[in-house]
Parts: sequence; structure tokens; C-alpha cells
Amino acid sequence: MRPKANQSHKLKLLLVCLLATLILIFILRSTLTSSRSRQTPEDRRSERCSGACNKLPRSLAQALIHYSTSVIIPQQTLKEIAVSSSILSKKSPCNFLVFGLGHDSLMWSSLNYGGRTVFLEEDEAWIKQIKRRFPMLESYHVTYDSKVNQADNLIEVGKGPECTAIVDPRYSMCQLALKGLPADIYETSWDLIMVDAPTGYYDEAPGRMTAIYTAGMMARNRKQGGETDVLRSTLTSSRSRQTPEDRRSERCSGACNKLPRSLAQALIHYSTSVIIPQQTLKEIAVSSSILSKKSPCNFLVFGLGHDSLMWSSLNYGGRTVFLEEDEAWIKQIKRRFPMLESYHVTYDSKVNQADNLIEVGKGPECTAIGDPRYSMCQLALKGLPADIYETSWDLIMVDAPTGYYDEAPGRMTAIYTAGMMARNRKQGGETDVFVHDVNREIENKFSKAFLCEGYMKKQEGRLRHFVIPSYRVGSQSESDRLFCP
Repeated sequence: MRPKANQSHKLKLLLVCLLATLILIFILRSTLTSSRSRQTPEDRRSERCSGACNKLPRSLAQALIHYSTSVIIPQQTLKEIAVSSSILSKKSPCNFLVFGLGHDSLMWSSLNYGGRTVFLEEDEAWIKQIKRRFPMLESYHVTYDSKVNQADNLIEVGKGPECTAIVDPRYSMCQLALKGLPADIYETSWDLIMVDAPTGYYDEAPGRMTAIYTAGMMARNRKQGGETDVLRSTLTSSRSRQTPEDRRSERCSGACNKLPRSLAQALIHYSTSVIIPQQTLKEIAVSSSILSKKSPCNFLVFGLGHDSLMWSSLNYGGRTVFLEEDEAWIKQIKRRFPMLESYHVTYDSKVNQADNLIEVGKGPECTAIGDPRYSMCQLALKGLPADIYETSWDLIMVDAPTGYYDEAPGRMTAIYTAGMMARNRKQGGETDVFVHDVNREIENKFSKAFLCEGYMKKQEGRLRHFVIPSYRVGSQSESDRLFCP
């Protein structure tokens, strides 16, 4: 009888364990379910869209680079643009109709990112010219029959019943109604309409009489109700024309399609400024092409200049830090663009010490790979915030400090420290390092010596691009790997 009792006891124990396991599984599943249920639809939507939201779209990057390197500014002043852009920032992504195609068109289309912006232009040759540069802009040719010298007569005509009747301009009997546009233009419910064309400064010019009247009639005849903002100065109407990417963007519109305020500010700043960066468009293209692949990422820039807002915006969603020698300049920039992260740096070197420093850099204390803070090398830049040394930088650009006269600090320590940060990168991988002004002797010699010709990938104009691997991981240990390949 004893063995049977023992066997029964074991069976009961097994059943108890099984029951406890089932209860534990049930509790865990309930916890996970409740955790998931605590997520709002917005949370889950944000998760699905995360990849699309943090990456700066190519069209916006193109607009930023275009305006930052152009000295041509719009006819509208910054204050005038601010009126329209403040309304657009609230309504976008939306349907935006613009009478006119000009140097500001790329800005308006970008500010309405995720929406549909259409431009109506009188000059066919100008449309073709713009389309070659910016094929993403949607524009149509429009013919105006009116002339400025007819304005007094037309304003009297506009008071008649055929002009005050609210109808689709296509079917209006009013002489002021603009006809001949694509049907889609009349059928779309426009949220904003801007009249900044056609030409109207001489007697034989078409004038804006019909454009203004038609804009008002389109607003009154709006099918979806609501209001249209009419300003003087990609949503599509057909679902079948949308690509799967468009529809995905539409689902994510709240998180992804809304142009962030910082990017809007950058676009407006550069489009209304005649100050351009020291780097040429071709030089900027080298760095921006790498940045477009790696962003959002960690980007360290030696120098704070007129291009800083552009670099920070191109790395939207990432971290961009600027190191600057001039404290007064940092304060001035911070007042205008408080979102830029910048730190003051003191350089002890001078340009007239360069020949001696390049020899010093060949010593074992300078070729030893380590944190620049603890380096015995005279070229190692110290005194920066600890975070700068501890971050794994994906891109480093050396475009400062001043280096064009004997008593200037020169870029010797900046170039050396950039190379050391890349080699000492904790997360492994590679760091893209760019040096500007390599037409000058110091930038040329020091970049070749400390960033290494073997790591150089490209030179465009005065800009040189290096790709430096981390020395802290890989098949070779720190002590085995040569400073330069």
C-alpha cells in the first residue's frame, strides 16, 4: 500500500505544478495584452510610421540645399512670407493653389510637404526651365485675355449679376472668370490660394484682375464646405493616381506629413537670405549625399556658420553639434536659432606652428589610439564637454577654426582630433570625415597625415572626404593596426 500512496502523492504534485504553470502563463499573457491595450491608436500609428518620420525626405533636402546656396530671393519680404507660412503651417498638408511660378515655388511646395501644391504660370518657356531643375513641382500653363489698361472697365463689369452669381468659373458668364485650366483645378477644394501672378506692372500686361476674381469664386464654390484662405502677394484629387507610398504617407499624415517647425524655419531663412555658405553646391553635395544615407545620425561640425541651420535640418531627427571658437558669434546665432546645439572651444595652436606640429604628430604619443582627453599628444584637443568625446560620431566635418593668417589657430588640432575620435569610436563601424579648404597647405598636409591618404574616398573642389574605421573592434587589435593603412 505504501508505494501506491507515494505514487498518488507524486501525481497530485505534478497536477499542482501543471496548474501553477498554466496560471503563470495566463498572468503573463494578460499583462502583455494590457500593456498593448494601454497604447493609444496614435502610439501604434507612430510605431508604424517611425521609419518614415525621422528621415528627411529627399525633396526637402533638395530645397534646403538649393536655397542655402542661392543668392536669388523671392519678391515677397520675410514679413510677407511669414503671414502666408503661418496659415500654411496650421493647414498643411493641404491643397494649395498658387498663381505664379517663381524662385519661391520650391519653398511653398516644401512648406506644404505631404500636401498638393499647384502653380499656374503664364510663361511656357519659364515652366519648362523650372521643370528641368525641379521636376517634382506641379505646374500648368494659363492664358490670360485681360490687360492692365482694361482694369477700370472690368471692375464695373464685375458688379453685374453674371459676376456675383456663385458658380464654377468654367460655366460662369462673367468676363472675369478664368477658363481653360485643367478640370481638376476647378474641381479641387483648395485650402489656400495665393495670387502672385500674372505680370501686372505695365499697361499691356495681363494684370491680376481675372486671377483675383477666379480665386474668390473658387473659394465660394468650394464643395467640401469650410473656408479658403486667399492670399495676394502630395494630396491628390484622384485616388487612382496615388502610389502605395502615397497612401502609406496618408495613413501616417499626423506624424510624417506635417513639416516640422524647425525645417519650415530653415527653408524660409535660406529662401529669403542672400548670404551663402563658403562651400560650393558641388562640395555640399558630397557631404549631403553621405548624410542622406546615414541620417538621422550623430554629426559633429567644427565651425558655426551660415550653413549650420542647413546641416542641422538635413540631419533632421539626428543630433548635430557645432564647435565654435568665437563666443560672441555663438551668442548671436543662438538668439536667431536657439535650436542649434553649439559649444565654445579654445584652440592653443597657431598657424605659424604647423610645421613643428606635423613633426610632433609622428611621435608614438600621437599615433597611440585613445580618448583625446587623456592623450599625451600636443595635437589632441581637450576641454570639450565630456559628451563630445563619448559620443560615437557618424559624420565629422572640419570647417573651422580660422586658418588663413599666421596668428590664427589653424585646423591642425581639429583635424587630428577628428581622426582620433573616428578611430576611438566605441560602437565600431566607420566615421565619414570631411575637411574643407584643402587647397590651403595646412588642411592639405594635415588631412593626408592624420586622416590618411589610404582612407581618402573623394575630393571635390576644396572638400576632401575620408572614411575612417574604428580601431576598437575587428580582426586587428589597437596595437596591431597601423595608424595609416
